[in-house]
Amino acid sequence: MLKTVPLTPAVAEIQLPHHGKVFRAFTVKTAAGTVIVDAGWESTAAEFVRAIAPLNPKLLVITHYHPDHTGGLPEVTATLPGVKVAAHKNELMHIPVPVDLPLEGGEEIAGELYVIHVPGHTPGNIALLLQKEKSLLAGDCIFGAGAFTEKLSPPPAAFCTDVKEAERNIRILLDYEFERAILSHGEHLMSDAKAAVAALVRS
Repeated sequence: MLKTVPLTPAVAEIQLPHHGKVFRAFTVKTAAGTVIVDAGWESTAAEFVRAIAPLNPKLLVITHYHPDHTGGLPEVTATLPGVKVAAHKNELMHIPVPVDLPLEGGEEIAGELYVIHVPGHTPGNIALLLQKEKSLLAGDCIFGAGAFTEKLSPPPAAFCTDVKEAERNIRILLDYEFERAILSHGEHLMSDAKAAVAALVRS
């Protein structure tokens, strides 16, 4: 059963069960309204839409094109036509619905979310920095403990278009100030996150 769990004053995760595992999408409260990050699997789409509809979101940002992040998009856009979709321009051919806001990286969206382009996992893979909280929504740039290993790790090679680039580009995250890293897979880093990511880069 789908569940929403608050993580910070502005960010909550929507837990989306699929084939015995739990996948995540996120809600982010901004001055411009609620932003949704990622859309889960197609199998959880109806429940996902029911969860986000009361929040009256105007924007849904896709971190990358994999189906555990985009599968719910057709249901969202069909049921909530007022929701605009944003994704990196390098992902557009893989996204199952039209993208209203193509991103390049370096933008600030909804007035508060800074877009960081971190290619490697996919060509248009992004992270989002909620600057007021120093919360990094890292998507699949890094995987937390319990996802595929028992420690913080790069994304698994089997799921990367360019594994060396994915590993190398984790260091891009260190150009930004963040205290917590909210992850799509594995345990979140709710304190001292930048130091943990720096240690991963050194290793």
